[in-house]
Amino acid sequence: MPSMVVRQPDGLLAGFNSVVDDFSFYGATREEAIKFFVEHGELSWQDAEAKVERGLLDQDPWTPNGPPGSGHDRWDDCLGTIVFRHGEARLRERLALLGFPFYPVDEIIANRADPERDFDGNITPSPTL
Repeated sequence: MPSMVVRQPDGLLAGFNSVVDDFSFYGATREEAIKFFVEHGELSWQDAEAKVERGLLDQDPWTPNGPPGSGHDRWDDCLGTIVFRHGEARLRERLALLGFPFYPVDEIIANRADPERDFDGNITPSPTL
């Protein structure tokens, strides 16, 4: 299960699955996140702790042992992936479900929305000239 740990705006943790481009769990404490990865057969306890720690530090998931992020880099990247793959409606639905209906997403949407997709995730035909 390719995934990463992200810190939610409230400080709790979520797991983002890069296969389905959506959250696999959310609202977890450090210990709950570790347990999730161990119980789902993905990692040993030690490896799960390291994975969660990288999420807490908000490190770039593609740069091993990189510097800490701003605190919301991974979160915003996950939201951008959701809007790109599933559309604005799904993003807003997820944010409401997670308890962040007013999280500022206009810049994320502008930066990551695919102009070939409508905001329900459907591919729209390109206009012909």
